[in-house]
Order: sequence, then structure tokens, then C-alpha cells
Amino acid sequence: MKNSAQYEKKIRRLIAQRAKAAPAGRTDRIALMVEGVLTEDTTFAKASSAMSALTEEFVDFNELRVSPLRDIAEVLGEDFPDVRAKAIAMTRALQVIFDHTNALSLDFLAKMTKREVRSILREKVGLSPYAESVVTLFGFSGHAIPVDDLLLEALKLDGFIHPDSDLADLQGFLERITPGKDAMSWHEAFRDYAAGAAAKVARERARRRRQAEAKAKAKAEAKAKAEAKAKAKAKAKAEAEAKAKKKAKAKKKAKPVTKKKVKSSTKTAARKKVKKKTTKTARKKTASRRKGK
Repeated sequence: MKNSAQYEKKIRRLIAQRAKAAPAGRTDRIALMVEGVLTEDTTFAKASSAMSALTEEFVDFNELRVSPLRDIAEVLGEDFPDVRAKAIAMTRALQVIFDHTNALSLDFLAKMTKREVRSILREKVGLSPYAESVVTLFGFSGHAIPVDDLLLEALKLDGFIHPDSDLADLQGFLERITPGKDAMSWHEAFRDYAAGAAAKVARERARRRRQAEAKAKAKAEAKAKAEAKAKAKAKAKAEAEAKAKKKAKAKKKAKPVTKKKVKSSTKTAARKKVKKKTTKTARKKTASRRKGK
């Protein structure tokens, strides 16, 4: 992250103001995984309500695994953040684990290194970086800081991190400056902070959405205007070509006699005139001879 030393001081002050006791580790790693999926980009309160709704509706996580997405989405509520994407993420991860172990358990990861655990959870199980970090941190006591868009945008708005930072930048930065023994308590402090900033983040997202919509609308209008102009230009060109063609056709139809033809016609008329005169003279001579007899 750019200017990391400057932002590290700010983050440490933030944590000091929101110090939280470290929660205990979790033994039910499957439940932890589902909670990790639900909690991403929302508050603990909303995620907790969603988790309660799931446990009330479905007998166990195996039933959740085979349930239709529409049923899961209905239980969570259509207004739950990214409800369909999270339903897909949960069922897909559960299915991968079941296919691998013929049960729903992540215990097979217990003897692996933390690096291997994180790699399998992301690449094989298909968890997002946030959900993977939750499982690694609380389920395997690994050094991980879960980071989602809500935390990222909140920290940016309040100037705690560089404006150009993305999720990978933030996670790498926080995991580097967070003491291993304090990772859980720091995570709790970050989630508490993000929950308090959720309304502000929602307003900023709405502002950016309106801005994007206005930009898209202006672009569409400009495109429509350009297309209308091009269409009008093409129509004018076609009309001009049709007019020119019609004019050429009319001109060809009313084409005057050429000079050659006029000359030929004049000669013909002259020959007729001479012939007529000769015939008349011959008649006069014939008449005179008859008269003399």
C-alpha cells in the first residue's frame, strides 16, 4: 500500500479506540464457514439474523447443501445483501467438501500448514478471500484478517487507507501490521467499525450508482443522437442520389438532335428540293415539246 507507514499509524489509533476482547476459537468449522459467507459485506447483526433463519428452516447443513437456491434466498430474504450469490457460495462450498470427505467436515485440513489451509479453502472449496480468512482465523487459529468491500470503502471514506487500495492491498497491509496474537480482537474491532460506517458507505454507493447511471444515460443519448444524425445524413444522401438519377433520366429522354443529325437532315431536305425542281423543269420541257407539235 502506498504511504503504508502513514496509514499504519492511523489504523493503530483506530484499533486503540475500538479495542475488543478476542473471542474464543470455533470447533464447528462448517458453521463458521457458512457464517463467513453470510457476514461478508454486511453487519454482524444482519448476518446473525440470517444464520438463525437458516438453522430454524433447515435441519442441518446437509439439508442446506441440497436445497434449491430459491428456497435459501427466500429464507434469507430478498433484501439480504447479495442473497443469490451467497446462496450459491454456501451450497457450492458444502458440496465440494461433501464430495471430498463424503461428509461435512473440514477436519482433514487440521494437519496441514496454514498456507495450505488457505490455499485449499480458496482454490478447492471456492471460498472468497473474506470467508476463507474467517475460517482460517477462527477455525484454525491462522494469522488472517478478513477484509470485505464494506470495510475497504469505510476505511477509504474516513482516510484510514490510500484511496487507490483494493481488497488485496488492504488485506496484505492489515495482516502485516497486525500482531498474530491480536488478529481476532483486531478483526472484531474492524467489524464494529464497519458496522458503524455501513450507512455512510451505503449513501456513497448510492451516489456512485446515480453518477454511473447519469453517465450511462448521457452516453446512450449521445449515441442515439449520433445515430440519428448519421441516419439523417444517409437519408439526405440517398435523396440527393435519387434526385440526380431522376434528373439524368429526364435529360436523356429530352435529348436534342445532335449536330450530325441536323446536318444529315438538312442535306436530305436539300436533295428533295433539287429533285422537286428537276422534276418541275422536266415537266415544262415535255409540255413545250407537245405544244410545238
